[in-house]
Amino acid sequence: MVSVSRPTSARAPSVWTVENYDEYQSKTPNPSPNPSIAINPTPGIQVAMGIPGDSETTTQPIAQPIDSHLYKENSRTKTSELFAGSANAAPFVDDRGREWAKPPKAGKVAGLSVAFDAIWDLWTEGQTTTPKHIKAVEKARAYRLIYTHLTNGTAKASEIFLATRNYLNSYISGREEVGCKRPPAFYRLQDPAFLEHVESTTETGAPLITLAAFKGDEAFALQCARVAQMRKGITPTDWGDNAGWSDFLNLPDDVKATAVAVSRQ
Repeated sequence: MVSVSRPTSARAPSVWTVENYDEYQSKTPNPSPNPSIAINPTPGIQVAMGIPGDSETTTQPIAQPIDSHLYKENSRTKTSELFAGSANAAPFVDDRGREWAKPPKAGKVAGLSVAFDAIWDLWTEGQTTTPKHIKAVEKARAYRLIYTHLTNGTAKASEIFLATRNYLNSYISGREEVGCKRPPAFYRLQDPAFLEHVESTTETGAPLITLAAFKGDEAFALQCARVAQMRKGITPTDWGDNAGWSDFLNLPDDVKATAVAVSRQ
């Protein structure tokens, strides 16, 4: 009934050929040994399925006509449908309730996030003010890097904004004059540079001393203060059990500033 021609090479297909079609279609097949299964005399014709005498029977095709064409899904269409769902994924919502759309693999990122636009404005304004040092370049790449940090939990959007402002202000004010990083380097995934600039600073660039610099942990702040004292050649304070944040604030300003730097290491 069927002959098969095997492939002659790894890339050639097998060829299946229907033989003597008219001869075999004219014959009546033998009854099925199982009365609950009907043998289809002609492929593709609806046949009764069930136990003889049963009032409930079903009909269904058990073969496809020889001259019909098998349905083949369009793989390109299916692929586009698959990626269409991911492109319309729900946006990421940051710590201030602002949305960040999933970044495209290539192309512009305008309008994907109001929060990112505020961060990028810092770069463009800094470039206008200090074009010699600050360069607002590779916007799309910066968006993808920041989006990855947010979704990975590396930092909050508010922290990234603050870090960017602190960093660029150091060049705008003239405190720093060399080595200003470009946005992709500032937001890099491996050892991100922006994490060093998350804490707020005073107008002179000195660290703004808050408990947040020590993740809200008073004991950790006192530990950092001891390390800072040793680095400055000062005998470290032996903090008692009742020591707290007020004791830290009574330290000299240079020790407190060094303690903040220690907390980031």
